[in-house]
Amino acid sequence: MTNSTFHNGLGWGHNIFDSRNILMKDNIWFGFRPFGGVWDNVNNITFDSNVIAHIVDRPNYVSTDWSLDKKAGLAVCTVG
Repeated sequence: MTNSTFHNGLGWGHNIFDSRNILMKDNIWFGFRPFGGVWDNVNNITFDSNVIAHIVDRPNYVSTDWSLDKKAGLAVCTVG
């Protein structure tokens, strides 16, 4: 995927699962929650000159002593 712009989503900006040999270049993800992108079980990803910005908390999520709402621009093999 190259030269694309994604903005103001109510969920993850992108999700790549169980994939190989991916090229992501010159893209923008802006205004997602709670992740700009999630990668899990991936190999050989080229991530070049991309921007992930303005990742915000989910509204109405209540954290407790036992849970925490994770948030990240790019989560690699950490969401599960």
